[in-house]
Order: sequence, then C-alpha cells, then structure tokens
Amino acid sequence: PLLFKVLQKIAETPAAARPHFIFFSSGGAVYGPGIGRPMQESDPCKPIGWYAEAKLAAEEIIRIYTERHGLACTVLRVSNPYGFPVPAQRAQGIIPRAFHCAWTGETLSLWGDGSARKDFLHYTDFNRALQAVIDRRLTGTFNLAAGRSFSVREIITQVEALTGKKIRLESTPAPAWDVQASELDNRKLAAAAAWTPQVSLEAGLQLTARELRA
Repeated sequence: PLLFKVLQKIAETPAAARPHFIFFSSGGAVYGPGIGRPMQESDPCKPIGWYAEAKLAAEEIIRIYTERHGLACTVLRVSNPYGFPVPAQRAQGIIPRAFHCAWTGETLSLWGDGSARKDFLHYTDFNRALQAVIDRRLTGTFNLAAGRSFSVREIITQVEALTGKKIRLESTPAPAWDVQASELDNRKLAAAAAWTPQVSLEAGLQLTARELRA
C-alpha cells in the first residue's frame, strides 16, 4: 500500500532530512458512537464501517513506524471542514448541499430525520491549525475540530434564515456506518498549538453563503 511506501521512504531518509508526516484521519468516524461527552484522543476507538476502520488501521501503521524509526508523524482527527469553494454540481457535505438546494429549489435528501449531530469546522480555522502544527512540528494524535456540535436540522434552519428560502426535505434511512452523535474535544491541540477556532457556526455560514454565491 502507498502508506507503507511513503513511511518506509521517510524511514530510509537520514534523520536530519526527514520530513514531517501529517495524516488526516476522521474525527467523526474513528471514535464510533458517542458516549455522552466530547471524545478525547485517549478514548477507545470503536469504528463502524470500512471507512472508519481503514482510517484507524492507517493510524496504527503510522504509530508502529513512528515507534520503530523515530519518525516525526502527526495524526489529525478532523471533524467536518466547510466553507471552501465547491462546484455547484459537486456540492458535497450538508452545508454546501443545503445552500445549493435553498437557491435552486432542489430537494435536499437527508440521512435519517436530521437529528444527527456533527462538529463543523470553518476551513480558515482548519488552515490556521494546520499551519500551527507545521510551524511547531507537533507530533502525536490530535482532534482538529470546532469543539461544538450541531444537528443537521439546526444547520438547515440557519441556512433557511440566511437565504430566506424554505428547503424541501426528503428523508432516507441513515447508513449503518453513519455516526449519529459526533462530539470532539479539541483542548489537546489548542494547548499544544496555541490555537483556538475563531469562526462561529453563524459567522461561518454567512461567509460560506457569500463565497458560494461569488
């Protein structure tokens, strides 16, 4: 697999010239079902579905290489970044899809009843955190998240308020692997990187509305 090849190549590089390897894992998937409080990096992972299992397996491979070869590796368990430009025909994620459906009148297909809670991180906060990790050459495993979760229904309500449009909804069964309650504790990264999210969900949605319409 490519991950093995990359890590092996880094391990074979002289120590003084080895790059800092950063892996984007999935904070919304690897932990599995919520436990009633924000998940911390030390909590056991109980992934559901092949995507989450693959991410966790990759994390384990990185851990082994790090311990055996002294590599500088960072695992970032990222929540749900949003706000970056996406083509309208390929709008992925609940936020760009909700805006697209509000403006076009298309029906928004929901997994379940919209009660699933997710952590949404504006891309500018993501970029700032990543730059801090690079600048400090931080190593270890960190949740990269806003630290607060909102239901899909709450997202839809805010998008409707911003656009002045009612979104037509269609519910479909949620996949068995979809985590219904994703809450992430971001304090470890905040302390290590001197970073905190600056963009609230309300402000982030306003920025997203302007950028998607530009």
